[in-house]
Amino acid sequence: LNKEFDIYVRRAEGDTLQEIGEAYNLTRERVRQHCSKFERAVMPMILALAQGLEDANSDHYIKEDQVLSVFDNDDYDKIFIFTLRNASSYDFVGGIFFNKEHYPRAEYDLIGIVSDIVGDGINLFDEIERIESALDSAGYGFIEADDFLNIVIEFNYCFYGDYIVKNKKSYAFLCAQLVEECFPEGIKYEDED
Repeated sequence: LNKEFDIYVRRAEGDTLQEIGEAYNLTRERVRQHCSKFERAVMPMILALAQGLEDANSDHYIKEDQVLSVFDNDDYDKIFIFTLRNASSYDFVGGIFFNKEHYPRAEYDLIGIVSDIVGDGINLFDEIERIESALDSAGYGFIEADDFLNIVIEFNYCFYGDYIVKNKKSYAFLCAQLVEECFPEGIKYEDED
């Protein structure tokens, strides 16, 4: 079991089956089997702990920070998060675990909200109230600004200072957008001579 624990922790840290196999002189398939066996053993406990965290929120979500506060052991934290991410009853979006029974469309809903609000690009701080209102009316009022930023990052949006855009944009494009937004009359050069 200690070997399975160590293998599972390495998998939770992001090591590939190949890397772990080489370290333990195992095939990738054997590493996968060890991970599956360990996960089956700990899944009931992880789901019970997750239910306790959901109950503490009085709702059906868990923030990653809450998971990290359960154990005072980094390996246990990694196991908890990795196992919960693999649980079929949860979706993990932007640092939040959503109970699929109560939020069956969480990822889809959040992609829609981000897409509607950000569009081609926004100044984040100019749109905070609109973001909060959209999240609240969709039933995600518990998502705070930091959580929203994590969601935006997960959906591959880019940040340029306070600006969020869907895809990487050139500096010239962003400057043109700022000029258009901040100087609707344009910028004129006046010669003082």
